[in-house]
Amino acid sequence: MSAELIRQRRLRLAQTAVLSGIVVWLASRAAAILMGPVGAWVALALVAGVTIHSLSSQRFLLPQGTRRVRWGDAPELHAALQDLVTRAGLESIPPVYVVPSQQPIALTTGWGDHTMLVVSTGLLQTLSWRELRAVLAHEISHLRNHDLPLFAVVGAMQRVTRIVSGVLMVIVLMSFPLLLFGMAILPPQAMLYLGLVPLVSVFAQMALLRTREFQADLGAAELTGDPEALASALTRIERAQRPFWSMIATGTGGGAGGGGLGNLLRTHPTTQERIEHLRAL
Repeated sequence: MSAELIRQRRLRLAQTAVLSGIVVWLASRAAAILMGPVGAWVALALVAGVTIHSLSSQRFLLPQGTRRVRWGDAPELHAALQDLVTRAGLESIPPVYVVPSQQPIALTTGWGDHTMLVVSTGLLQTLSWRELRAVLAHEISHLRNHDLPLFAVVGAMQRVTRIVSGVLMVIVLMSFPLLLFGMAILPPQAMLYLGLVPLVSVFAQMALLRTREFQADLGAAELTGDPEALASALTRIERAQRPFWSMIATGTGGGAGGGGLGNLLRTHPTTQERIEHLRAL
């Protein structure tokens, strides 16, 4: 394992801890306004537990025409996945589904018994075998890193902050006549949760998503020993993507960049950023 890979991994783990802590802390502070400190932490623990339980039992709705690819249908693909899963220390290969789309798509969804790996016909047609293996390694890394339950819990915490903000807004609106006479209904710090704190929570959540993408890239490089393959795949995927899908996948209007507020709301780093980090390995 290269020194650069170790350095980047430690950086991403530290960023993950800080950003997750920020989102959870903001949710706890928001909930404490309505429920008190102890009640807030109890509520957040319940929310996290329910979120993980629902993730382990939910079924991802796949588009019509999707087919499951079994070992006999694509033995080479499953052999590659078996090798990656073994290297990652996972117990079994997630079921593989192919969606009939010309967009190059690869994603993992679900958790536990309902985990699945989804690729598109466009991805299989666009990438070389070496590039496809690197993309599959990226998705396997998400599973090894337990990113899906992390994303679900952090998303739930962010929603708690947003819900508290909405409740406070209703209280303010209903108490508006009293406010006109200078009678404070809420403590001054609670007013922060009407706008600023939920916005910071969203920014932290998006930054966490980008950090975990970088971490999955590092995992793919480690599993394959070939960071250039993933860099090449990312370049090819970006060229093949249409603007509409790129907007959905990255949270912006394109894969190459934007700036300012747009970058803060991205769910994925730019392709150029990911390639630069991979080639530094």
